[in-house]
Amino acid sequence: MKGKIDLLLECMYYDKKQNITEKVIVPLELKTGGKECHTHVNQVHVYNVLLKETFGIESIALLYYPVLDKIVTVRSNAMNLHEILIKRNDYIYHLKKRINSA
Repeated sequence: MKGKIDLLLECMYYDKKQNITEKVIVPLELKTGGKECHTHVNQVHVYNVLLKETFGIESIALLYYPVLDKIVTVRSNAMNLHEILIKRNDYIYHLKKRINSA
């Protein structure tokens, strides 16, 4: 897996559900387009996997849409990652099938 994270932030994060504040390293992805997209969320899920594999860090990720003046918090879990891997494997299968038939 590979990817290029726009920015890594070290910050304090307040989790409202658990009522705790924790120090985290957060990938921030800057999106200059004018709308949110599920592929953006998938992208930062992959960044979370990269952080875990490279540094042993489990974290949230942030998507920043300056045009919308909006920040979206993304927390990865096993189900999200499972779905992404299934989609990736399906894409590779069809791509190989297409290449082999050419």
